[in-house]
Amino acid sequence: MSDVMTPKERSEHLFRVVTSERFLTKQGLGNEVPFFICPYPAQEGLSMVEDRKALVTRIEHAGVKVLDLNLYDLAFDILRDRGILDEILDIEAETDKGEIKELLQSVLDPQAHLIPRIGDAIAATPHDVIFLSGVGEGTVPKVGVKPHV
Repeated sequence: MSDVMTPKERSEHLFRVVTSERFLTKQGLGNEVPFFICPYPAQEGLSMVEDRKALVTRIEHAGVKVLDLNLYDLAFDILRDRGILDEILDIEAETDKGEIKELLQSVLDPQAHLIPRIGDAIAATPHDVIFLSGVGEGTVPKVGVKPHV
């Protein structure tokens, strides 16, 4: 296999790794938290969304429960739940991007908001593995764009 996998090769590789007994039972990890990072070319970003969904479905059909979390969507949910999403959307066009970034960093503080939200999802959803996506959606979320469904 070459250094750069095709989307099909990447999907097959991920399926084999995530559904393997060794991965699911954390064998050979020396008590470390197991995680797997899946790099992909930036130009494949949009297709990765669909590829990830298909992979999650395939993994679940193999009997492995997946908790699929998207940080970008979680950020929108937090803004909506705190009642400030519409306000941010209203001021976004005429506000300096640096100010928007500062505002978002304070209202989306990882310790105060993101980590507890992730913890709630982990506690509420039976799972064998967690897929965490939406990590690199942008330094400042594209606020005017609705989150993925």
